[in-house]
Amino acid sequence: MVRLSAAAAGLLLAVAAGTWLLLRQPSGPAQFQAVTLDLTGQGILRGSEQNPPNPPLQLAKGHLDLTVYLPVGSESGMYEMQVVREPGRPIWSAQKEAKLENYKATLHVQADLTHLKPGLYLLAIRPNGWNWTYYPLLLK
Repeated sequence: MVRLSAAAAGLLLAVAAGTWLLLRQPSGPAQFQAVTLDLTGQGILRGSEQNPPNPPLQLAKGHLDLTVYLPVGSESGMYEMQVVREPGRPIWSAQKEAKLENYKATLHVQADLTHLKPGLYLLAIRPNGWNWTYYPLLLK
């Protein structure tokens, strides 16, 4: 009788552990959330005028399907994007082709930002071979 009770308890424990493990694992591929970043009004002024500070862009952590409208005057072609804490040390990066959509240079990028901690970062963007342009980015 004691052996039967021990076997039943062991079986129940194994079933409970297996169920717990199945429920913890993500089911299927990650779902990407559609998000848009509009940089069209974030151009850099030239001349003697002081550039007004831009408020930080805001993104939620997660699997993101980003649409980025590049600043006015940007052209189509290959671009690099990075999320950095400090210039030159990317935490996330991608390279995609910007295409003209409704007269705007537009990038479409999938980004997994689930592993980043909430806080202030920089979004770095540049056409291949050019200098980086940095935008403050608040990750929530």
